[in-house]
Amino acid sequence: MAVPIESFEEFEKHVLHYKGGKVVVVDFWAASCGDCIALAPFFYQLADKNKQFDFYEVDVEATTEVENWEKIKKLPTIKFYQYGQCLETIEGGAQSKISSAVAKYRNR
Repeated sequence: MAVPIESFEEFEKHVLHYKGGKVVVVDFWAASCGDCIALAPFFYQLADKNKQFDFYEVDVEATTEVENWEKIKKLPTIKFYQYGQCLETIEGGAQSKISSAVAKYRNR
């Protein structure tokens, strides 16, 4: 399951300042974005099948400070982080690109 991040402080704690070894995957989405809603079941399925990652979701309409900090330009945007550093950004809901990135970082 993907855990909702509801404030910039939570984003800092779970993503930017996270020093554990896991790769963190964040879905930046909005309720008004049809592609975001369509991607959600796929993202949740990835989270359920890949416990070696930490999966989070950020509603950019509710957490504009996170959206501005991360300079989100297109929705949905999926970002992969490790030790607080962004490893990869995928703009749009291309499931094949997201799956490839998960496979790439699976044993990191």
